[in-house]
Amino acid sequence: MAFWMVGVDTGGTFTDLIAFNNESGEIQLIKVPSTPPDPSRAVLAGIAELVARGIPASDIGFFAHGTTVGTNAVLELEGARTGLIITEGFRATYEAQGWIQPSGSDLIDPAYQKPPLLVPQYLTEEAIERLDYLGREVTALDEVALRQSVRRLKARGVEAIAVCLLFSYLNPAHERRAGAIILEEAKSLPALPPRPLRIIHGDLKISNILFSDDLSEVERRQLADALETLGRLFTEPEAQARASSGRPKS
Repeated sequence: MAFWMVGVDTGGTFTDLIAFNNESGEIQLIKVPSTPPDPSRAVLAGIAELVARGIPASDIGFFAHGTTVGTNAVLELEGARTGLIITEGFRATYEAQGWIQPSGSDLIDPAYQKPPLLVPQYLTEEAIERLDYLGREVTALDEVALRQSVRRLKARGVEAIAVCLLFSYLNPAHERRAGAIILEEAKSLPALPPRPLRIIHGDLKISNILFSDDLSEVERRQLADALETLGRLFTEPEAQARASSGRPKS
């Protein structure tokens, strides 16, 4: 009968495992070096150490896996090559970064630089469409032009495409349709989430969406590796993925 619960935290330097016996209360702690090219190898090494301590994989009834791989990818700028589609006429919104200015000691730092952009201008395309401040359609989404934009971004080697359209927080219809078109034109690329973000300020919304898409490929690879690892250890494991907020990931 399975009675061990195992939790794994994959970091950039070490992978930590904690095993808890829910009958006896026994706790086992293991720390192994992380393997950034394939984080699942460190997980397997940790499980192997548990087995060496007399805990067979068949006795593990619950397995939880958390990781800072996404955080590390952001800090090291190693996320997916991402393209951005934004409402026509607002191409420079993200580059302006809310018109942020240096403050504090940065004011006298001659080497001050704004934070690097996740998406440069040459990977930004404009969507011909417009909603007004009440979310009413002023200009219909030009689907033909949008398809051409997606193809151009795909030809430039993007691995994900983010979509941020003006006033979509009031009416997400154009964003949803744009996401569907991206999936039709580039089925292998992650696009916007199924629930568009209801954030008013354009620069904040763009940043949130870009971080999501920038990490999507990293997370996909990480999750695929984790599921493959679980498949080697357990028979028909039931997997659940959750975001850092605790909400299930779609």
